[in-house]
Amino acid sequence: MDIKTLMRARFVPPSYRKELLLKLQRLHQGSMSVSEYFKELESQMRRIEIKETNTEKIKIFVSGLRRDIKDQVELYEYSTLEIVFTHALGIEIQLKRKRRAKKSYLPNHYFSHS
Repeated sequence: MDIKTLMRARFVPPSYRKELLLKLQRLHQGSMSVSEYFKELESQMRRIEIKETNTEKIKIFVSGLRRDIKDQVELYEYSTLEIVFTHALGIEIQLKRKRRAKKSYLPNHYFSHS
C-alpha cells in the first residue's frame, strides 16, 4: 500500500466517499459549458478515484449533459471519453451559432417605415 491509501484509510471517514459518489451522480451540466462540466466531472472522478471502465465513464458524462446536447450525442457510439467530449463541444458550438442566427434575424415586417 502507498502512503496516500494508508492516510485515506486512517483519516477519511467511509461516509466521505459515499457523499462524493452522490455528488457525482447529481452532477449535471446545467448552465455550465461542456468544457466546464467536463472539468468538474474529471475533478470529482479523480477525488473519488473512480475505477469505472471507459464505457461507464462515457455513460456518466452523457447522462449529465443538457438535453439539447445529450439528444445529439446519444445518436452515436463512442470508444473514448475524450471523443464523446470533443463531439459534445462541437454540438454546443453549433447550437450557439443557431441561437445567434435566430436572434440576429429580424424579418422586414418588424421594421416600421414612418
